[in-house]
Amino acid sequence: MDKPPTLNARAAEIGTSVVTLRSWQRCGVDVFSDDDVMRHLRTARKLPENLKPGFRPPSHDTDLVVDVDKIDIDQLKLDMINAPDKHTAQTIEIKIRGLLSSTKLAQAQGELISRNSVEEEMTRVGSVFKAAVKRLEADLPPMIHGASPETMQKLIGEKADEVLRAMKEEYKKIDEIGRDE
Repeated sequence: MDKPPTLNARAAEIGTSVVTLRSWQRCGVDVFSDDDVMRHLRTARKLPENLKPGFRPPSHDTDLVVDVDKIDIDQLKLDMINAPDKHTAQTIEIKIRGLLSSTKLAQAQGELISRNSVEEEMTRVGSVFKAAVKRLEADLPPMIHGASPETMQKLIGEKADEVLRAMKEEYKKIDEIGRDE
């Protein structure tokens, strides 16, 4: 006849201590049932340090690395709204705060720029372009009046090139947004 399993053997199998197993038993966990142990570990705030990989819940994987650029913010919002319990909501809140902190850090390091800065710069570039077109409208008619078609084409081409060079210089300035702040 087989001996009943001992707490020492079960603690070694799970990767925890006998004291921890007794604590779980007081909480109503059948420590000899893998399903009960796994269910308890999924809701545990702190996992035992030496917990065996077979008992480690997926949400507690320590080697999980997430690319910040691929985080779905709308999904985080939905997860927060539909959080089944306080612990899950707190976990999602920590993720959101971490994302916000990393975004602020990237902005402070000059890797990100504010939307307002981009909009202001694009408005400025648009104004420069509009002024250049108005200048063409004013400069070209007297220049090409009475000229031959070839001369008109040459003058218009030269003026268009001037405008494009000016625009190129203005667009180079866009790359400097946020670097001087």
